[in-house]
Amino acid sequence: VLSSVTAIRSASSILADGGEIAPEWQARFHRNIFEDSRRLAQSTEALVSYLDAGADIERGISLPQEDVEIWLEGQGWRIAALEETPEIDIGDLLAADAAPQGAAARHLAERYLAQYAADVRAVPLAVLAGALAEGIDDPGALASRFGTALPVIFRRLATLPAEAFPDAQPRGLLACDGSGTLIFRKPVLGFDVPRFGAACPLWPLFQALQRPMQPLRQSLHAAAREPQGFTAWAVSEARFPGGFAGPAVIEAWMLIQPEPRGARPADTLNVGASCRICAHADCPARREPPLVATVDAG
Repeated sequence: VLSSVTAIRSASSILADGGEIAPEWQARFHRNIFEDSRRLAQSTEALVSYLDAGADIERGISLPQEDVEIWLEGQGWRIAALEETPEIDIGDLLAADAAPQGAAARHLAERYLAQYAADVRAVPLAVLAGALAEGIDDPGALASRFGTALPVIFRRLATLPAEAFPDAQPRGLLACDGSGTLIFRKPVLGFDVPRFGAACPLWPLFQALQRPMQPLRQSLHAAAREPQGFTAWAVSEARFPGGFAGPAVIEAWMLIQPEPRGARPADTLNVGASCRICAHADCPARREPPLVATVDAG
């Protein structure tokens, strides 16, 4: 939209300048204005449709997963009662008025809190804070130190406030199931996560699904209003709740750490939130045209 407006303004300012313009150039400028106006109308219609669809969803009933995430966000993504006493009755935590009320949302909340309690038992807050105070903040080093799986470390780090880290930056956390559907979202400033629809296929989160149990670390440059660099750690794991006779249940987790502005390692990967609102040009994984003007990598 902005590119079309700029082009129309540039051409019209030349015509309105009052200087002598050859007829063939006048015709060319008029044709350019007509074509840019048509593109502007099409882009505006697409943008309005996109925003209207989002507004309709916003006005609708929220999804159970969203209810749980809103509840967790209201608590700073940290369950203080479980940090102090992981054996506490989860039902008591969900009895509060602010807790999710729908049956599906309560089921998801119960499952999340049970996992939270297990993570606290594996890596208590005091010992995690002690390791960070020693300067150990690499997820792999922490997993080795505490003898636990990387997803546990990812989840524990994501519950900590910004002041717990040397860089004073909170960590984001994403999770998806084997279909690539996001099943947990704790966003971090500058790394946009779509609330609905498909996400960026280049996220290490999805790459990890193809390499079970193989940890990935990747520098990222996120397309946003304020472009920002991040370091992402990702890993997927398989569970067999039905035994060897049952299917493998695969989940992938990705921890997101903001990096100082201007930092851009040579292996940085350009990513976005979703193709329709991603400004990165020449993306090899793009599945549909963007609604916004694209920018060159670099």
